[in-house]
Amino acid sequence: MLSERSKTRGKPSDRYPLFVSWSDKDQAFIGYCPALFLGGVCHDENRIAAYAKLVEIVEEDIQSRLEKGENLPEPKNEIWFAEAATT
Repeated sequence: MLSERSKTRGKPSDRYPLFVSWSDKDQAFIGYCPALFLGGVCHDENRIAAYAKLVEIVEEDIQSRLEKGENLPEPKNEIWFAEAATT
């Protein structure tokens, strides 16, 4: 179970890839965590602020899932990087 393994390796949120990308359409930086959410989950004019928002959203979502007794999805780091490289 992910939550048991995470106890020795930092917070559960540390295991999920997060990234921020500029959107010409939105004229803002968009934050993504593909393992937990479909599409962008936050935006900001500043890259660092968008990333900070993203970290907060991911940590709150994981905490909520754990409080409800839900299993967390396995991080898919290798798959995400492969997909990102092809887009």
